[in-house]
Amino acid sequence: MFDRAIENWLDNAGERQYESAFLQLLAFEGHRIIRAPEHGPHEHGKDVVTCDRAGKVHAFQLKAGDISTKEWRQIRGEVNELVEVAINDPQLGTITRFRPALVTTGAIAEPVAHKIQLLNQGWAGRKLGRLETVERGALFSRFRAALGSFLPANLGDVQLFLKLFLAEGSEPVDTAALCGFFESFLPLDRKVRAGERRAAFAAAPIFAAMILASASRASNHLAESFGWTAVISYLLALADREPTARQSDWRPAVGIAVAAWRSAMERLLAEVPESGNWIAGNVLVDQPFVRHRKQLVLGALSALMLFCRSRGECHPGEDAVLLALLRGFEPTPFFGDAIAPALYASVLFLWVRGQERAAVEAAEAVVRFACRPPLAEFPRGIPDPYHTFEECLVARLFQPEALINEEHFGRRSFCTRQFVEFIARRNWRGPLKRLWYDITGADSAEFVPDPPLGFYRWRCPKGTVVSRQWGRPHYWGDLEASAWAAGDPNLLIFTDFPGLLLPVAIAVPQRFTPAVALRAELCLK
Repeated sequence: MFDRAIENWLDNAGERQYESAFLQLLAFEGHRIIRAPEHGPHEHGKDVVTCDRAGKVHAFQLKAGDISTKEWRQIRGEVNELVEVAINDPQLGTITRFRPALVTTGAIAEPVAHKIQLLNQGWAGRKLGRLETVERGALFSRFRAALGSFLPANLGDVQLFLKLFLAEGSEPVDTAALCGFFESFLPLDRKVRAGERRAAFAAAPIFAAMILASASRASNHLAESFGWTAVISYLLALADREPTARQSDWRPAVGIAVAAWRSAMERLLAEVPESGNWIAGNVLVDQPFVRHRKQLVLGALSALMLFCRSRGECHPGEDAVLLALLRGFEPTPFFGDAIAPALYASVLFLWVRGQERAAVEAAEAVVRFACRPPLAEFPRGIPDPYHTFEECLVARLFQPEALINEEHFGRRSFCTRQFVEFIARRNWRGPLKRLWYDITGADSAEFVPDPPLGFYRWRCPKGTVVSRQWGRPHYWGDLEASAWAAGDPNLLIFTDFPGLLLPVAIAVPQRFTPAVALRAELCLK
């Protein structure tokens, strides 16, 4: 059954749908990735450049589907560049001796294979590398070997995989189910040998590429990006679980997942200036979802801009995102704590771009909405972050009289403190003075995982919900001190990848804590 799933994935995958998995396959086989696909004019036929364990340089061109004589005529120029143009790389310098390979998820027609043989004879006379070919059968065998013992075995895991693999690409990704699938095979709760650990790091991105292929084909960039940030979270969980593991075991997998997330976000960013009124389909049906969609999309794009800033880059799309925020960002109403990380990313990006007043006003609006007394239309408080955006929105719009899972939320929020302390760190006393009566009437809650590694997981089996009541009155000095005092857990995402905290929190919102908010801000300085 699972062999058929791999075959089906290869049959339907475009270049983008299998390139991340192919990169991970190469890393698993001992290659060091030097250049990943950029889909730009400067590739010179080389989508991927690697260096193997023996020090030999390889260049790959990735294609999808069968290569007939007609397709060969279309790609012949790229293949010539692949073989004949030297590799010029900052790490390697200029390389003229390398091994070129043409990779496709389909088959290469016999006439084309014959032409490649003749071309190889001519290239050999010019002392150029011999073009190798990798077709569907070889790809299948290599992916099957890389997944190895991690293929689902029991019926429940098989059903979970099929649910994710066969999901409609236009729908939101089921992040909870995706995380549950990772937990079914990743060794997060037991020690393993180095070989099994290394194989686990390879299996997660390959499974993710298979599961998220339908979202990629449907251009559902947000769902695809959510899936990859969940992968990042679990890869880092496994890396933190084995602190003595070599970085070469886990860093390639994390780097590939980060690149896949960023690629999905770049494609989402390319669509934003063309979005117009943000309505994707029928106006009457889509209108209730527009404000929610803006909050989520602009928050995710803001997190991308902040991620680039954390790495010392200034993304060329910053102006477009800022303009979209200034024109159409509405921080309230929101229907659950799950949207809070996206709102915070937008607030933080506004501040980074010098729009401090707009940022503080947006944070103030969030606090006012989260802490206000229950009204007739919102009688039961704000659902906690385990209730997804879609679940809260549907319940609010279509079942306002029903409770989500029959829960009572009261006046409690898991996001209030982050926005209150953001305002305090800006030293804006006026907004907090105006809001303090409402703030003191609502508890600020935080879930503390036990052990701290539970931070990475969708559901942590053990932990404590810590509720905080704000003092009335409250000294400004105490508030300001606590705003700068949230301690970092000793986890890789805080120490080595702080720019990923907000992207991961947007996909896994129950991990949006005051420590995450503060560290995401500090890494920008």
